[in-house]
Amino acid sequence: FEFFIPQNIIVGAGTLVRLPECAQKLGGTHAMLLSGPTLRKMGIVDKAAQYLEDAGMKVDIFTEIEANPSVTTVEKATTAFKEAGADFIGGSITEYEGAHKVPGKIIPLIAIPTTAGTGSEVTAFSVITDHSRDYKLTVFSYELFPSYAILDPELLTSAPASVAAACGIDAFIHAE
Repeated sequence: FEFFIPQNIIVGAGTLVRLPECAQKLGGTHAMLLSGPTLRKMGIVDKAAQYLEDAGMKVDIFTEIEANPSVTTVEKATTAFKEAGADFIGGSITEYEGAHKVPGKIIPLIAIPTTAGTGSEVTAFSVITDHSRDYKLTVFSYELFPSYAILDPELLTSAPASVAAACGIDAFIHAE
């Protein structure tokens, strides 16, 4: 099923296959997949890349994202994005700390969570770890909403049982 709040949310087993359709609706021809290394090892990143490539899109992959991403990681991902030949991205993430500092629309973003609980794929907040200040900075802007969120429960079932259980507890706590 699908619903909109303000982004398009697609829910259901096997919905990852709809990634190219979403990207095409956004005018996409060259995707940058961002994830952590574990998802690559599990085959999820390559599966998403294959769907996009089968639809005729160019795909670059960056898998150096750790849990609680840091300012350094955001900067590395930005560099990789630019080197991939993308249209635009810029500024240090620290320039956007606080509320409503994102000056306008961001590049098209499709969020595909592989766990459940926080709902970060449908919020206007981004939390980044700043190791230089031993601090978690928050960026808040309605411009941060992804254009699409694809919620495919099959991705969670590929996680170890302990991770799936922790996600269930996290979702329960957030729903309280």
